Amino acid sequence: RVFASGAQMRSANMVEADLSGGNFRRANLEGANLSGANLSNADLTMTNLRDANLRGANLSGANFSYASLLNANLTGADVTKATLYGTNMKEAKFIDADLTGARVASVIRIGTDFCNARVPPKIGKKGLKPIEDEQGRKDKNGKILKYVLGECSEKSKELSSANKPAPQAAAPSDGPAATVTPLDPN
Repeated sequence: RVFASGAQMRSANMVEADLSGGNFRRANLEGANLSGANLSNADLTMTNLRDANLRGANLSGANFSYASLLNANLTGADVTKATLYGTNMKEAKFIDADLTGARVASVIRIGTDFCNARVPPKIGKKGLKPIEDEQGRKDKNGKILKYVLGECSEKSKELSSANKPAPQAAAPSDGPAATVTPLDPN
């Protein structure tokens, strides 16, 4: 486990690092590249993640209480069962992210982009539409547990489509099939 409480790690490059269960309380990770990293069950309380790249990261069960995710990119991230109390999510991108089961309260979410994200109902029902998950799970009152935002900007749609698996190109008759990989929009 990583113990980096209070550490100054601005612009650190930790792509696909296993930081699960780590203690980053009050750390400065502004502008850090944590894309694809495993931060499951990490303590990110009061951590500065402004402008951080958390694209595709595993953040399940992480504690973001009073953290700053200002302008952070969490596109395609797994934020299931995370805690976001008093978190600054202003201008953050949660495009295609899964926040199912996340505990969210008193957050700042001005300009936050939840395009195609699965979010808990407490984020706010304006613009949210219920969706059935694979098992059609509902709470004890019969309410659907997952919601998704309905409207997406054109830029969000582009970023969302970049997260989809690349289509397979037709195989030439005399060779193997080729895989088409879209360019990373960041």
